[in-house]
Amino acid sequence: MNASIPKTGVLINNFNNGPFLEHCLESIFSQVPPPDEVIFYDDGSTDNSLEIIQPYAAKLTVIARPHGQGSPMQNQADAIHAAFRASTAEIIFLMDGDDAFLPGKIAAYLEAFAQKPNTVMVQAPLEKVNESGQPLGIEFEPARHQDDYLAHIYAENELNIYYPTSALAFRRDYLERALPLDLSDGLAIWPDARLALVAPLFGHVAAIPRPFSQWRRHPRSHTVVRTSSIYQHVRLHQTYFNAFSRALKKPTISPWRSRHHRRRWLRHYFLPDFLVNTFRRVRWLTLSKEKKRQMLMGPNPAEMEKELQRLRRQGLSAG
Repeated sequence: MNASIPKTGVLINNFNNGPFLEHCLESIFSQVPPPDEVIFYDDGSTDNSLEIIQPYAAKLTVIARPHGQGSPMQNQADAIHAAFRASTAEIIFLMDGDDAFLPGKIAAYLEAFAQKPNTVMVQAPLEKVNESGQPLGIEFEPARHQDDYLAHIYAENELNIYYPTSALAFRRDYLERALPLDLSDGLAIWPDARLALVAPLFGHVAAIPRPFSQWRRHPRSHTVVRTSSIYQHVRLHQTYFNAFSRALKKPTISPWRSRHHRRRWLRHYFLPDFLVNTFRRVRWLTLSKEKKRQMLMGPNPAEMEKELQRLRRQGLSAG
């Protein structure tokens, strides 16, 4: 029976995440089953990251290189590719050095991959935590849970389909086709987005309803300090997806057929930031305590359970 279980590997991308690495590694090695291999890529950290991982050295393949001279996106893409080349696993989990796995993740993801042989990507919501590890809520989006992602993309002309890096796992044959990533288009799109956005063009994508990763939100996190607007962010994704689709001779999407795109466009071009911020402050003052709790801490348990039951009926639950 063990011979039928795919070999699993975790690719950790690290740059100056020393304070969080022990928790990160413990969360990986306490998995049941544990991963068959863990590739740790250090991008020239100037903190004590390499000292922190020494007690785990026998369980790691360490790639320590000087800090990349490209953009943070290019450096991360290079790290993922180098770690992937050093791996042999069939199921590859991505991981940032400041994040962590929750118990049962590897087992749940393996079950999700096994449900359909053409599954190329599995993901799940994340538990958001602050710099000290205290919970901030759940990163959960119903749009990221679809029975058929490609049909959803073309029907809605929307690409809000994936969770961030540490929630993603891929089948090896997909990554062999996708890596190394070509960033010559100049689009400011992170590697996790580039891999996840086009994965439905290559096979089935599955989402597990419950969180299986911790996503740390702290001042150095790139998604925390991002300055681009939601409209600009989404337009970059649409441009990338359509260019990739045209190269594969696949259908493209039309942003103007998306009601969400039209709303984002109006807000971006006709509402100054101070008006948007004023509206948000007024709206916050008028919200009930329960609604504020939901916005701060994620969906309430009743909503999560209702969504989980719906997803189970669709066959998406892996546990």
